[in-house]
Amino acid sequence: MQTESLAIMFGVYFVVAGLRVLKSPDDFNLIITRLRDKPAINFLTGAMVYFLGAIMLILHHSTASLLATVVTVLVALTAIKGVLILLAPKTYMALALSLGTPALSRA
Repeated sequence: MQTESLAIMFGVYFVVAGLRVLKSPDDFNLIITRLRDKPAINFLTGAMVYFLGAIMLILHHSTASLLATVVTVLVALTAIKGVLILLAPKTYMALALSLGTPALSRA
């Protein structure tokens, strides 16, 4: 049940966040730019993302099925994302800006 719940949580997040970026790519870029320019908020964001990812990884680290493996990888990537935000915030935010503008809106 835990694997399915985490899979649903990630799935809903990816769909909602993706639709938001497609709907308003300029807003996404503004959010990332403002986050990049505020070190305290950036640090807190990185810490929160890391701890949520680490807690999920402690609770779910299974490779018993394909879905469990995918969820475990997503959870690990969440923790790694938090570490990257903490250690290299400007680089991470530059990457987010470069990936955040959908190709359809650049055309």
